[in-house]
Amino acid sequence: MEIEGRADKSYQGRDYINALSQYEEAIKILESIPSDAYSIHDSLTPQVRSRLYNMAANTANILRRYDTAFVYAKKANDIFPGLRNIMMYSFVNANLGQDKYMKHDLNGAFPLLKEALDLYETAEHYVNNEGDFVGYINFTNSEGKADSKIYSPKDELYSPSAAAQLYGEAAFAAFVSGDKTVAADYAHKAMGIEPTNPFVLSVFKIVLPTTNSVH
Repeated sequence: MEIEGRADKSYQGRDYINALSQYEEAIKILESIPSDAYSIHDSLTPQVRSRLYNMAANTANILRRYDTAFVYAKKANDIFPGLRNIMMYSFVNANLGQDKYMKHDLNGAFPLLKEALDLYETAEHYVNNEGDFVGYINFTNSEGKADSKIYSPKDELYSPSAAAQLYGEAAFAAFVSGDKTVAADYAHKAMGIEPTNPFVLSVFKIVLPTTNSVH
């Protein structure tokens, strides 16, 4: 916990290289503790342990070490599948998928993008779980009236544009991979988020003619 505290300070100071090294040092110690010790020490709850993996994944993401981020994000989600860990695992799948997408490996990109979106969609089930850092944002709407919206890690990691882009990429990757049904589904979801997005429109025009019989 002392090392994790130092890692947090490094992270807050944007010294991400040292932060990742320190998080990994703390993880190494954590993983050396016998599993039966977790029931003895209240400080080693699944949520506390998963937080360490989540921060390591987050830091590795910032450093663009996506393979490392994937390992830690998966461990965090395996230990404690709360909203924050689900979204981090979604995000690293998205990053790895987009990396393959940009390298024109669409068959390799598709399962990663699909996993990212499956996890993204499960976040809807956690929006009222205050224990997962979900809250409300108060704001003034376009009519000048007080309004509020649910805020969650889903919003931290995916803006509407990012979500639409991800659905669009997944739609095209599914289309190329031969899964026309999923391609149509993702193309329609992308359009539902940002119908004027040029990339989304281009993907929709490619996918729609072949998938008209599906919808």
